[in-house]
Amino acid sequence: MSDAGEGPLCSNEIDCTHAARLADEVVAHYLDVGVRLKAATRPAVPSPGALSAV
Repeated sequence: MSDAGEGPLCSNEIDCTHAARLADEVVAHYLDVGVRLKAATRPAVPSPGALSAV
């Protein structure tokens, strides 16, 4: 960031691209964590293959 404390958060195109990439990574991480949590809290349902093997 600039020392002047004025202007946009991204002072140039490279900063904006880097910030956008970081934001994408953070969103992807939290989506992945959410999917894993949903899968972990879902009741266990045996697969059809497991039922036929019994």
